[in-house]
Amino acid sequence: MLGARYFDFLQLPFFNYELLQETDEQLFEKYKKMHGVYNTLYEISHARLRFEEGDYYVAPRMGREVLENIIIPQYEMKHNITESDYRIKYKGNISLFNKIDYLYDKKKLTKQLKNAYHQIRKLGNEALHNNKKITKEKCEKTLKNIDYVLRCFIKSFIDHGYNNSNEKVTGDLGLSYHKTLQTNKGLIELSDNESLKSASHKINQDMIIVESMLEDTKKMLTESSKTTLEYIHKVRAELTYMLASINRKILKEYDWIYKILNKEESVSNIEQIRAINSNNKTYKINGAAGTGKSLVLLAKCLRNLTEENDLEKGIFITFNKSFMGYIQNILSSLKSHNDTDERLKQAIDRLKVINFDKYFNDLSQEDKTFTYTDELGYGQKIKAIIDHFLDKNISTFDIVAIDEAQDFSIDRIKLCYKLKNKHDNSRFYIAYDENQDIYRNGFSAKLIDKTVNFQGNAITLKNNMRNHINIELFSNEILKGNIQKIKDIEMNDQIKIMSKVEFNESLQKHIGSTAILCLSNEAKKRLLKELEENIHLEEIDETNGAKDGLYIGTVHSAKGLEYDRIYIYEFPTNKNETNLRYVTCTRARYEVIFVK
Repeated sequence: MLGARYFDFLQLPFFNYELLQETDEQLFEKYKKMHGVYNTLYEISHARLRFEEGDYYVAPRMGREVLENIIIPQYEMKHNITESDYRIKYKGNISLFNKIDYLYDKKKLTKQLKNAYHQIRKLGNEALHNNKKITKEKCEKTLKNIDYVLRCFIKSFIDHGYNNSNEKVTGDLGLSYHKTLQTNKGLIELSDNESLKSASHKINQDMIIVESMLEDTKKMLTESSKTTLEYIHKVRAELTYMLASINRKILKEYDWIYKILNKEESVSNIEQIRAINSNNKTYKINGAAGTGKSLVLLAKCLRNLTEENDLEKGIFITFNKSFMGYIQNILSSLKSHNDTDERLKQAIDRLKVINFDKYFNDLSQEDKTFTYTDELGYGQKIKAIIDHFLDKNISTFDIVAIDEAQDFSIDRIKLCYKLKNKHDNSRFYIAYDENQDIYRNGFSAKLIDKTVNFQGNAITLKNNMRNHINIELFSNEILKGNIQKIKDIEMNDQIKIMSKVEFNESLQKHIGSTAILCLSNEAKKRLLKELEENIHLEEIDETNGAKDGLYIGTVHSAKGLEYDRIYIYEFPTNKNETNLRYVTCTRARYEVIFVK
């Protein structure tokens, strides 16, 4: 029976669509439909590990998220159920409770399955509001229900002949895998250089084994005898947490968004699915550098514009111009994507991407009632513009999204909020990271809650999608205050120190996207003049984003952008510049090079 093959293969910690497509087109299509199950098994296995450690609240929370963000949407997609169907049935009240009852009323769920869904939902809500109330017995009940739900799900969506009474979905195999991950995670969290080198060597050896196993996986699709539990267990034992970090594949941003919007692939963290699919009308997205806040925010806006008929136009607001250009480039590439349909193209056209200062400065020039003197400095002029438009009627939008909100003053955010129109379904979203606040404009999450009532609608993204694990660990040490000067740096394969001679030689060999970062425009101009005699450099601006090439700019101009490699020509060393050091280093995917 094919059900076991699907299930066993979905437990593998790699999910190689390209490989599947080469070997079995029909099987590939079925796997595509099941994009959420792989991620589900991973998360529930993690919950079982936490259960063994005494953290009983994790499984109910995870179960509810899986139900709301993976299971229910698959039913909606299969049976063409829309938000409008729920609104009509329940007079605008769209809740998980009502969605489950709706599926049952439409005979898409059995009574036993409906009861299991409600039990998962109920205990999930309890865990979200007071995790101390979740006992061992309640956690076991949740895991049992999830096992049953996923078995039924596989039977319904993959193989109608599948026996859903087999061994537990989240059985010992998944638990063993997560224990392996945790053991290896301990290796990479060691701080001394020799231990990191040893861990890196071990991971490289594991990667060789994994590559060999991927070749064997091709045979698994045609020789069912190969798919034994022993074989899969061997694969799991060899894979490590570090493999995901060292061998992390960064999709092109527009491709990532396309796959999410078309439900072709699950994002690497269930919290990102939850953030994109949330129907809250106000929403805060918090997360460290590299966790994908901007892409999640962008995907969320596009999802609203394609799926909500009464949301006709949106505005995506950035703080700096180069980041505005980066977002505009993503949308342009997404629009020209070969498979992008007309509905998504129209949504892209209806999402306006702006730089805050430029947008309101342009408005002020059109407004004859606004006056200012030439003696006003730039900062005073922007303040005068904000004060002026806070007291005026301005054009509004159905969706207002602020990215890099930590750089905005409270008055800036108030003015952005005024851009949101007042109809019942309009949306207001912000994405921020207080550790990346380098302008000191007075932002704080607590102050924002007083300005805009987010009603607890918030999420924190944790999974780093950008930085190599060594860069992530290094950046965390910066936040702890352990790295303030170049002499504090311990080098490894990703963190390097070069002399100026080595720096000049290295620039001649650059590949991919590379940026040289300075602290001031003056320093940038001096270095540009010195280097451009021998090498072609482009300045970071709103036209080039972070495309392949060799760029030069200030740390502030590169904020929000990312490059394969960065050269830090000037490293901020003042005591109060921790955030600036953090922002500087987290621009790099694979390599951070300090120039002495």
